[in-house]
Amino acid sequence: MRLGSVLLTASLLLAPNGDARADDAAGFVQLICAPEVGLFSVRRFQIPNIPDLGPYLADGWKPDETVVRTLQQKYGIYDSRALKQNPFECRIPSLPAASGRRAEVPGFHVKVTGQYDANSSTGSYRTMADHADIFLNGQHLGLVPLNPYGFTVENSSIDISQQERGLNIRKCAVSVESVDGSQLSCTDKFFEDK
Repeated sequence: MRLGSVLLTASLLLAPNGDARADDAAGFVQLICAPEVGLFSVRRFQIPNIPDLGPYLADGWKPDETVVRTLQQKYGIYDSRALKQNPFECRIPSLPAASGRRAEVPGFHVKVTGQYDANSSTGSYRTMADHADIFLNGQHLGLVPLNPYGFTVENSSIDISQQERGLNIRKCAVSVESVDGSQLSCTDKFFEDK
């Protein structure tokens, strides 16, 4: 009897307030638009178990709008819901030809939109749409999954950079052989300006 009351007391003292959400993770992208060096970059990452009632999850479930805006403006960090409401756009201007050094360097336009299926009929967050779509000059370039349960598929990062006569696109994804998701496989493609 005594052991039972000690265990009950310990479990009450250690129990969290409200519903427990074990192993919750949130997926984000960091977006960089740097016209000064002719670069657009997107990288995904996840944060496991963001504290309830902290700065980000002020009410315990929904992200605080002021904190979300700060993350976007200060660090370029977005989730799919924010990108669905307000897509991110990056314009890198072309550079004129420089006498004796180079031809004109093409510019480009990137748009990042979010897909978040809050009304999913799948019945499980593990299979619902939660990703960022990347468009280059109006053409779909790829997607970056933000669903923390789908982090081993598709692109982990996409970099687009201006080059002398075109654009270099580098895509990296988790390697199929990677057991823990730390090994990346990258491909580079050069698109020559015609």
